[in-house]
Amino acid sequence: RWEAGQQLALARLLAAVRGHGELRLDAAFVEAMRGVLRHPALDAAFKELVLTPPSETYLAEQLGQDIDPQRIHAVRESLKHQLARALHDDWAWAFD
Repeated sequence: RWEAGQQLALARLLAAVRGHGELRLDAAFVEAMRGVLRHPALDAAFKELVLTPPSETYLAEQLGQDIDPQRIHAVRESLKHQLARALHDDWAWAFD
């Protein structure tokens, strides 16, 4: 599950960085992350690992020569903010 979550996030992040730097999370990704967050049998620490996007360093390594650190940072932050907004009620549920 961790690897699948990382691959899902990585594909979206790399596409946005290689594109115009704009990321729009699709419903399938959001629902996959919601499923992890709300899964009753998964440990909270494991959920944290799955829900944490790949690091900026890892993204840069995947891009090879065409590295724009500001774009990488902005796209990764955008993913975190969009996921936080989309899963707001789920995060509150998990916290309670």
